This record gives sequence, C-alpha cells and structure tokens, in this order.
Amino acid sequence: MEIRSSTNYLWNIKDVLGQGATGAVYKGRNKKNGEEVAIKTTNHIGMMRPVEVRMREFEVLSKLDHRNIVRIFASEKELRSQSEIIVMELCNGGSLYNLLEHPSNAYGFSEKDCIDIIRDVVAGMEHLREQGIVHRDLKPGNIMRVFKEDNTCVYKLTDFGAARELMHSDQFISIYGTEEYLHPDLYERGVLRKHSSKTFGANVDLWSIGVTFYHIATGQLPFRPHGGRQNKDTMYHITTTKKSGMISGVQKQEGGPITWSDKLPEHTQLSCGFQELLTPILAGVLESVPANMMTFPDFFSKVQDIVSRTVIEVYYVQSGSFHQIHAKANEKFANFQERVARETGVQAPLQMFYVNGEPFNPNPNQEASKYPSTKRERPLILSGGYFVTPDLLRMRKIPPVAAIPDQRTLEEDSTVAKIIANCAFSCQISVKVYEDTMKAMASSLDCAIKSQRLKMLKMSADCCKTEERRFTVQNMTKNFCKSNEALVRMIEELSSHFQLPEEERADTEKEINMIRTWIQAKTTSDEELTKVNQYLEKLRSIITEMVDKECLSPLYFDFREKTSNITCYAVVSNLTSKIENIYMRFRKDKHQRRLSAAEEHNHQYDKKALSGLIERVKQVTKDCFQLQVQFHGELQNLLTQVHFKQDEAKRQQQYLEEAKEADKVHLYSLESTQKECLEMYQRIYKRIMQTRASSSLLSIGTDVPSLLSSNGITEQETLTEQYFLEMDDQIKSLCETTEKSRKSAKENTDQLKKLKSSFADFFKLLDESGLDTVKKLRELQAHQVLKDMESTEGVISQG
Repeated sequence: MEIRSSTNYLWNIKDVLGQGATGAVYKGRNKKNGEEVAIKTTNHIGMMRPVEVRMREFEVLSKLDHRNIVRIFASEKELRSQSEIIVMELCNGGSLYNLLEHPSNAYGFSEKDCIDIIRDVVAGMEHLREQGIVHRDLKPGNIMRVFKEDNTCVYKLTDFGAARELMHSDQFISIYGTEEYLHPDLYERGVLRKHSSKTFGANVDLWSIGVTFYHIATGQLPFRPHGGRQNKDTMYHITTTKKSGMISGVQKQEGGPITWSDKLPEHTQLSCGFQELLTPILAGVLESVPANMMTFPDFFSKVQDIVSRTVIEVYYVQSGSFHQIHAKANEKFANFQERVARETGVQAPLQMFYVNGEPFNPNPNQEASKYPSTKRERPLILSGGYFVTPDLLRMRKIPPVAAIPDQRTLEEDSTVAKIIANCAFSCQISVKVYEDTMKAMASSLDCAIKSQRLKMLKMSADCCKTEERRFTVQNMTKNFCKSNEALVRMIEELSSHFQLPEEERADTEKEINMIRTWIQAKTTSDEELTKVNQYLEKLRSIITEMVDKECLSPLYFDFREKTSNITCYAVVSNLTSKIENIYMRFRKDKHQRRLSAAEEHNHQYDKKALSGLIERVKQVTKDCFQLQVQFHGELQNLLTQVHFKQDEAKRQQQYLEEAKEADKVHLYSLESTQKECLEMYQRIYKRIMQTRASSSLLSIGTDVPSLLSSNGITEQETLTEQYFLEMDDQIKSLCETTEKSRKSAKENTDQLKKLKSSFADFFKLLDESGLDTVKKLRELQAHQVLKDMESTEGVISQG
C-alpha cells in the first residue's frame, strides 16, 4: 500500500522529497484543509536511536520562529507502524544540493542568487545563535528554497536532527554532520575514527557554512583530494595543513602536490567586486585552528555589510565589459568613483557616466542608495580612458569536453552527458554576456550622440551670447571713439579763443595727440576682435550638421539594428535544452539494469546527437564572441567620428573663449583709457579756466569790462560762467562715475556724451556771446566817438 497516514495527515511514499540514513521526507496533505506539507518519517535505523534524540528536532524547531527557518506544524505517529513523524512547512523549490546538481549551476549560482542565499542563511544562523542552538549539520542539502506568491525566493534552514542547545561557552563531544562540510577536528574524530579528547563549540557551524558558501559560489567543494571522499587521509591533510588565508586546496593527481589558492576560481559567476568582499569572510571562517577563526559577531557583521550594499551595474565602454559595483548605502560619489577606478583602471577625473541616455552627475553628497536603479539590461554606462583594441578582448573560457567513446556503461554515459550539459550551460551564460555587451554598445553610442547633441545646443546658446557681447562691445567702442573725437575737435576750437601760455599749449597739444592715438588703437583693436565672427560661422556650421541635420543618427540606428538582431543566445538555449533532455534520459537509463532494443537504439542515437550538439554550441559561442569583437571595433570607429566632430567644435569654442577674454581685456582697456582721457580733459579745462580768469576774451581795449558793465552785458558774462561751471560739474560727475563703476563702459560713454553736449553748448554760447559783444563794443566805440566829436564841437563853438 503506497498511502500512509497519521491522525491529521496523509502522504504517498512515491512522492519522495528527500532521503537520508535515518528516514525520508515525503510530500503530504492536511486531511482537513488539503494544505500541502512535508512529512519527515523515521526508518528502522532511526527508530534505534533513543526517543529523546528522535524528538530533539521537534523540540528545537518548536522554539524557533523565523522566516529563514522551516516552520514546524505537528508531531504525530504513523497509524500503521506507530513511528514518529514530523509535519513541516513544504519547501517547493528543492534544496540547494539538488539545485547544485543541475548542470545550469555546475559552476556556481549567479551573483544575485548567491547574495540572496547568503543573506537568508546567515539571518537564520543568527536567530539560532540568539536562541543558543548549534545546528551541527549545515550544508546545501539542509538549505531549502521556497517560492513565494510573487515568484521571488526565500531560503530556509532545515533538518535540525543534529541540532542541540549550546550556550556560548558550552562544548560538545558527539559527532554529527556530512564529512565534506565537517570542521577538521570533527572530521578527525568522526570520519578517521581517531580517539581525541577535544571538545567542540558552536563555531563548527562557521566552518560548515564557509564550505557551503564556497560550494554555491563555484559549484565545487573547496578542499578536494584526488579520488574524492575515499581519500580521507589526504582530505584531513589538506584542511589541517593549509596556510591562513587560503580558501581552497586541490590535489589533481594521486600522490601529487596540493594546489592552494586564496581566490575563487576563474569560472565563478561572481563579479570581481563581490569576490573581494566574500573572500575575506571565507578565509576567516575556514580556519582549522578555532582560536584563529572569525567570531560569530564579526561574521554576522561582515555578512550584513556585503548583502546590504547597493549593487550598481556598470558597463565600461572602452573595454566592453560589465562590472558590478557594491557600494555602501550611505557612500558618497567620490567613494563610488574610487571603487570604479579599482575595477576598471579609469581614474575619477576621466570618468563620465550616463544613465538612461542622459549624463549622470549626482550631487557629491548624494548617497549611493539614491542612485537610479540599474541592471544588466539598463546599466550605468562608463566612458573614459583608452580604448581596448578588439584583438585584446578575451573570450570566456569554454570548459573542456572529452569525446564520447562508443563502448561505455550506462552510468558512464550519464556522467559524460552531465559534463557535456555543464559545458553547454556554461556556454549559454557566456553567450548571454556577449549579447548583453553588444546591446550595451548600442546604448553607449546612443549616449555619446545624445551627450554631443546637448553640448552642441549649449554651444549654440554660447554663440548667441558671443554675438550679443561682440555687438555690445563694438557699439561701446564706436561710442567711445566718436565721443572723444568730437570732444577733441571742440577742445581745439575752444583753445583757439584763448591765448594759452606756450608750455601749457604744448601740453594740451600733446594730450590731444595722445587721445587721438588711443582712439585709433581702440578702433584697430575692435576690428581685430571682430574676426571672431569667422569662428562663430564655423561652429554654427558644425552645430547645424550635428543637431539640425542629425548626421550621426543613421549610424546609430544601423548599429542598433545589427546588435539587436543577433540570435546566438536563442540558438544556444535551444541546443542546450536538447542536451539537457538527453542528459535527463541518460540519468534515468543508468538506474535500469538493461535497456530494451528500442531503448538501446534511442540511447545510441542520443549519444551520437550529443557530440554534434555540443560542438554546435561551442561553435555558436565562438561566433558570438567574434561578433562582439567586430562590433567593438565598429563602435570604436563610430565613437571616433563622434569625438572628432566634438573636438572640432571644441576648438572653435576655444577660439570663442579666447575672444571672450580678449573682449574683457578690451573693455578694461577702454575703461582705463576713458579714465585717462577724462583726466586729460580736466587738465585742459583747468588751463582754459585759469587763462580765462587772467585775460580778456578779445583784445579790444582795457575799458571793455566797464563798457560791458555799464551797458547791460554782465548778464551775458554770468551766463557764460554758468556754462563753465556746468561743464566743470559734468567732468566731475564723469570722474566719479568712472571711479564707482569701472565695469560700466556704457555708463561712462553716456557721461562722455553729456560732456560733449556741454562743450558744444558752451562753445556755441561762447561764439554767440563773443560776436554779440564785439558788435556792441563797436557800437559803443562809435557812440563814444560821436560824443567826443560833439564835445569838441561845443568847446570850439564856445571858444
């Protein structure tokens, strides 16, 4: 009868989930609600153990309540045999051991899966530690995977048959566990059967979990003697003689030397960044001397650190490679750049990042946990440094596969089929990386073109600003020259009405000539600066070509189409699936003593097909890598074109920057010259005022002032004086303006215009006043002559 039951549960003995030396685990159901559960039964060997030992697992699990420890529901007895059963949570994803046995994980789990497993297992271990419990049989077979409703996984510790309560300082002497995962001291006593008075503490779990983590990261055990489990003495020798810091030791031939390593093997799927974090932890727990072993608090702390980090997927354009950067959640951008530099060799000043096609320049104080989410299909793209030439790209290693001889046993055929399946899945992983790399190349080109477009748009705005600045400077220069030329002419006219002393007249002429020289120099300088227009024209031509005409876009679309139409991964996946099916049939065949004629025929056909399939897989893998090499070279050429246009635009922009600086110098010189001109105008004005105070306007007799005063001309003289004073105020105001605002040449120019206007008004008044005065003086002189004549006639008539 295949159905078994207890009071509340039933199960079919064909639904085996796992078997061990003392019992088996079956899939069962609750009789009342139909809930699926796991039923752990005990066989006759298990029943030989004391009752308290058999019930220990139930007692231990009853005290535990944690998401990473399998839940227990009940302890009952099988109705027919009255043997104990334990009813537990059903873990529908299988054990890590079963997963590692599958060819897809022959070289270890993916990095994401490893992190999830390590996080969950250590969380469960920490709960055990808090409850004072040592598991004593930690291994992949006792770590279960459970699929949740959202199809994500959680990993749980199970099989607490060897567990016992143990306080921090307690020791034990009984031996439990699986030999490949046993601490060397336990191995010596339990496997080699050597008598020892050693006692063991809870830290034996650390050694076991170290071996387990190495296994899931590489698909292999860390310590492997030639001949495997049978070579027990060599196994003990490897684990007890290894130097501190070594995490693996392998004997490749019988009696041969041990190959030690302090690093994970090349075939692991873990990134360099995560290997650097995990390896010190493995080295710390894989210490044969308990005193040198990492402590539990240190272990929990370090594991929590590495599993809680923000993983940022980075694609480095110049080397065509992916990098996983494990940054602390509160890490700043400078620290992130240091990690990138260690992995890629690109120093921080040369690093340019892009995400989703846009430049990525975060606030230096922004925490890494706030960075945009990335993944292999949407990485953070890094550009910078030197391009790795296509011939230097290295293909991922394809595991060796031996030919299948015609004469082999069914078990040997199954073993070889598994090796071939392992190779096929390894190639599938490699091809996925190659295709992802080629898609990332297209994204990189898109980022480069978009980035260039943004820079060109900014340059276009700079061109407009340059034109506006040049127009303003040119107008200010013209105003400066025009105003000063007019003032010079008026000063010359004004000076001609006064008899300046010889020395002062010479100084005035010298200063006027100096001003004229400056005017000419500023005109010439401005004409030279106007040549910037030719650089503007060239830059606008490049901008039009890159932005308006989008000359590089067709190149990108063509490149993207070629990289997105690659089918290597689909082909390899299909071939690998066929190889896996053959392996599963061979695995089933090996359990049969003899195959039927039809089965034998199919078996031989599969053997021939297997060789052809794996060769095809290897060839497609090589072809895919060659495509990556080809596209890497094309990308290099396309980016060279992009950078050539960009560099050409930068050269023209550099000329504009130089012109901008030249304009600044020109404006400063204009302001300084203007100030010196004003000082000269003040000196000339002062000379004229002094000359005016000491001499007459015209040489028409010493009685001119009295004549003017006696005939109503004082008002005109007062008006002239007011214009002199007003002109003096204008010059003073202009000087003050120059002192207060040297940067405002336009304001100074306006003041010059006012000064020019004052000079013009004064000169006009002076001219009109002088002519009017001369006219009146002549009239007065004629009138005086008539009076004199009349007086003379009167005197004569009286005489």
